[in-house]
Amino acid sequence: MVGGGTPDEIAALQTYGMSLGLAFQIWDDYLDISSTKTTLGKDIGNDIRNGKKTLIAVHSFTHATGTQRKQLDDTFGNRDASDDDIAMIYDIFRSLGSVDYAQHRALSFVNQAKQAISVLAQSDAKELLIQLIEYTIKREK
Repeated sequence: MVGGGTPDEIAALQTYGMSLGLAFQIWDDYLDISSTKTTLGKDIGNDIRNGKKTLIAVHSFTHATGTQRKQLDDTFGNRDASDDDIAMIYDIFRSLGSVDYAQHRALSFVNQAKQAISVLAQSDAKELLIQLIEYTIKREK
């Protein structure tokens, strides 16, 4: 073991890394829904236009019925979708609870990451890991 960590410390860091990575990605998808182009620094709605299977999209497709499902099918992956089409999909995501669900899952992964490193001794390195956790859910871009 290159860093000299115990098996428990290595397992903790593996759990931390996986949990933090999932939280970061889900939060990034959440920002694509909840931010503005100015705040985010990139075009919003690209995940929908590109047909990206985010947790939010999967949750919505799983729970949508009737008209909502048709609107999702017609817009998801349509590179020519208008801003109004994207706004309609965002409304569907919100009405189905998909945005809240993703936010909850991201926070759950953040908590898993925090819990994982609780076994590590206090150090500057551990403090940096904690700061990365905080950055993940406080960032706006």
